[in-house]
Amino acid sequence: MKKYLPFFLLLTGSLLYSACSSDDVEDLTTITIDSDLKQSFEVSVAETGPTTISTEKTFDATSDAQILDFGNKISAYQMDSLTLEFKSYVGAADINLNNASLSIKKADGSNLGSFTLIPSSNIQEINLKEFDDNNVVITITFDDASTQAISDAFLADNKISIAVSASVDGQPADFTVETVLYLKVSGSLAG
Repeated sequence: MKKYLPFFLLLTGSLLYSACSSDDVEDLTTITIDSDLKQSFEVSVAETGPTTISTEKTFDATSDAQILDFGNKISAYQMDSLTLEFKSYVGAADINLNNASLSIKKADGSNLGSFTLIPSSNIQEINLKEFDDNNVVITITFDDASTQAISDAFLADNKISIAVSASVDGQPADFTVETVLYLKVSGSLAG
């Protein structure tokens, strides 16, 4: 029996090895990480200035060190959601954000989609002081087609831009809108 044991172990190992496909080996070298890309929109509405706001920020996935480790071996992005939080408000207690929309753009500036935040079925206006005092976080999720388009844009260029257009119903007002874009990123760290 001892004579056949090494042969039996070798045969078992060979059968197990051949049962593993190249996909299984690839699955072992492909990992998915969660990433959150942050940007702050600083807003200042002067006492005599216009009450409209228009600003744009770029969300660059390669600003995350873990994503940067993937290099050019990223195989997929999956966008989860975008959150907005109003902070550092200075102004009268009765000033509201009464109109706001987002445009999401590819790195080349072409539009991936536009979305109305206010007014919507969920929010008619945002009282800036109240939202700041209560640390209200607004979570925006996108439909499947928009999510796929944004994910594809990240895969092509590792970045997108978000342009915000909004208006307030009073002045002066200063505040910050902290945004976080949540992503899942898959890729290989293998040589």
